[in-house]
Amino acid sequence: MKRKLKFDRSVEKKSIVLCESTNNRAVKLTSQVLIDHSISFSKAYRHVPIFRREKYRGASEVCIISINRNEYHRARAAIRELPDNYLSRLVVNAI
Repeated sequence: MKRKLKFDRSVEKKSIVLCESTNNRAVKLTSQVLIDHSISFSKAYRHVPIFRREKYRGASEVCIISINRNEYHRARAAIRELPDNYLSRLVVNAI
């Protein structure tokens, strides 16, 4: 009988949400900046229910970019390089 693999519970807690955006161009540019600075990240798209779309200005999806907690300060410094018009379209989380 084989044993089941056990994962550390802190694995989920190692990644944090860096930013959210409904603008695809801002997401692509943010991804490119993170890649240029060698920062690993993951993107996830979340569906927005109809009754909450007013909060997101009618967008049906929100892109969430998550990174490792240890790279948060490097990622924030990299995002500051974005042009102001794209930076204003990101909702950057603060720790």
